Amino acid sequence: MKVFFTMLAVLAGSISVAQKTKWKEMEQFHTVISQTFHPAEHNKLQPTRDQAPLLLNLAKQWQQAAIPENFNAVKTKRTLAKLVKACNLLSASVASNKTDAVLKKQIYTVHELFHEIAEKCSH
Repeated sequence: MKVFFTMLAVLAGSISVAQKTKWKEMEQFHTVISQTFHPAEHNKLQPTRDQAPLLLNLAKQWQQAAIPENFNAVKTKRTLAKLVKACNLLSASVASNKTDAVLKKQIYTVHELFHEIAEKCSH
């Protein structure tokens, strides 16, 4: 139960950051990662399989977008590059029909990188 409330607080914090910055690409990525990560927490990986190519495209769009002033540009660029790489690996894993266990680990990495950008890269 404590883990649930911690995750809820983290999610609320990232939504708050996303709303303050109005960074469209971050908001778009957040929508899809929410739709894939939360089912994966309950071992439901079909949304991850279905949305992995979209996550990759959104990560690439986000990487190409202008970084808002209230974000540390160096940190954000570096973390966005990691996010694109993680999404590319996830998409490739889906394409090669990797196991749910592999996909779950990878979607967790993608989710953690999203939160790193949303929470730790802003000033």
